[in-house]
Amino acid sequence: MEELTFKASEVGTTPDLHKQKTCRKGCIIAETLLIVEAAKGILSKVLSLVANEASLAWGFKGELKKLDKRLNMIQALLSDAESMQLTLSAVKTWLKSLKAVAYDADTVLDEFSYELLRRQVAVRDRIEYKVRDLFSPSNNPLLFRLKMAHKIKAINLSLDAIYKDANAIGLKPVDLINSSAGAGHQQVLVTHPGIANTPASSKASYPRVRTLFLYCDLPNNMLANFTRLRALVLTNHAMEELPNSIGKLKHLRYLDISETSVKTLPVSINKLYNLQTLRVMYLTGVPEKFGNLINLRHFIFDDDEYGLWTARPCTIDGIGQMTCLQTLPCFVVSRDKGCQIEDLGGLNNLKGELKIFGLEDVVTTEAAKNANLLKKSRINALQFYWSGEEEEESNEVVPIEENTDEHVLEGLTPHSNLKRLKIQNFRGKNFSSWMMMPSQSSEVLRNLVDIELIYCQTSEQIPTLGHLACLKFIQIDGLYNLKRIGSEFYGHNAEVATGSGRDVSAGGAMFPALRKLTLLNLPGLEEWFEAVHPSPSVKVFPCLDVLKLTRIPKLSMVPSHFPAVKDLTICGINDAAALQKMSSKLTTLTFLLMISVEGSDLQLLMEELLGKNISLKQ
Repeated sequence: MEELTFKASEVGTTPDLHKQKTCRKGCIIAETLLIVEAAKGILSKVLSLVANEASLAWGFKGELKKLDKRLNMIQALLSDAESMQLTLSAVKTWLKSLKAVAYDADTVLDEFSYELLRRQVAVRDRIEYKVRDLFSPSNNPLLFRLKMAHKIKAINLSLDAIYKDANAIGLKPVDLINSSAGAGHQQVLVTHPGIANTPASSKASYPRVRTLFLYCDLPNNMLANFTRLRALVLTNHAMEELPNSIGKLKHLRYLDISETSVKTLPVSINKLYNLQTLRVMYLTGVPEKFGNLINLRHFIFDDDEYGLWTARPCTIDGIGQMTCLQTLPCFVVSRDKGCQIEDLGGLNNLKGELKIFGLEDVVTTEAAKNANLLKKSRINALQFYWSGEEEEESNEVVPIEENTDEHVLEGLTPHSNLKRLKIQNFRGKNFSSWMMMPSQSSEVLRNLVDIELIYCQTSEQIPTLGHLACLKFIQIDGLYNLKRIGSEFYGHNAEVATGSGRDVSAGGAMFPALRKLTLLNLPGLEEWFEAVHPSPSVKVFPCLDVLKLTRIPKLSMVPSHFPAVKDLTICGINDAAALQKMSSKLTTLTFLLMISVEGSDLQLLMEELLGKNISLKQ
């Protein structure tokens, strides 16, 4: 922040001058407070790294202990600097002078962290270093320790000088780590076309840049200049590939290439052990050993967010090793090692939504159970996809009793925190027990808000859902073998409880929270029965606002219990008489759309609907 300055001609009365001076002093105080708080944050991080990486520091523990001591002294001095009892400008200058040292200390200790992650990957992959690699700093532990010892010694010498400066201005035991923004240490760089022609004086600051927004072509080897980069955002739709030099950004935490045309990632990206967030638009492939990104927390597909997928996403090799993952929009199952359903088992930090594709490649119930969805309490939305195509012939022998979608779905029991569920192209006759049996679904699906069953063509029943207290949206689409919807749909059973914990026979409601019900593409459905309940006080669909019945040509019977429906769409029904029972009690409609409804009773049906629903006339 620049200091405020005033010309004599701009200052009027003495009170005005006093106000200006007060304002200037206030700005300096505010800026200094910000610097102090930032210093505390970086200092805390560095001290934590010193403690955590001590085991890696064999060979220079002495220098590391000195660094720890100096940093603790600086932390003590920060309180004195914050008290503002001394000359503000002197404190501010001293704080800024610490910036470079703090910045360097943070970077060096970050290299510790990177080396630790690299070694974890190396041990896991059983990498054996060859003689010709002995003098490679990236592979030889002795050379790495010598390099780090030299860097830490230089930092300690700088801290000694800064500590003397603190004493000179009257600070008591302080040493500081400054914010990562400030004079001489550029934090954020936004570049536009023409960066390749940037003056050498500006390019000299590249090693200090931590955040880079690039809105132009990426010149060859340009990234090698940004040795301390933490965040990189590339915006250029003409860019189709990342340079291999991306793998040299060992401090990189955040990489966003969602505004590019990059569809595959270079092998060198596997070396970004510190990477925590990777944002892409769409990928057709990732390199082998992509699981080396063991620190990755968020893997985000923007085309998934915007619903732009035109094909099934790619498999992710080694996904099971990325145990820090919290955001993973989709997982594609294959029978290849590293991409099997079991590889989801250890990803217990996953949260939000997860789409699982390729479930036709899961061949046993046990394999599905090993995905461990039941224990993933932070996943609130699941989508299960089987291929819509016929399976290709395989020479692999699979036990017949296990090679069914029914058994696989049974093993994919979710945690009870689930709110949204979508199942597509499931080929079993019956859904799983955790969906069909009220005694199980009352627990597993107790928080379910939205369910979609899409093109489950061989399914002959729909799940029991009427007892679910939170359920608001149902879509049943493409269940070609479904012929009837009976009492099992409503959940009228002695063991079924409503959301209030009461049996429906004691006076509750069926589908107590449902707002929208869509039945679509059901060519075999003939009968939709009334709910059977022992008490007239039991309400059915008490909150249902929207009902859509589309392309159900054989439908001959529809129930009458729709006390609150306002929006009704009926399309592709061959017998208008099937709707008479429903129309006889409908009085709340405000919108009606009827298309391709046939039958001799159509005129009578329309007259009845218009006569009983006054809002339709308006």
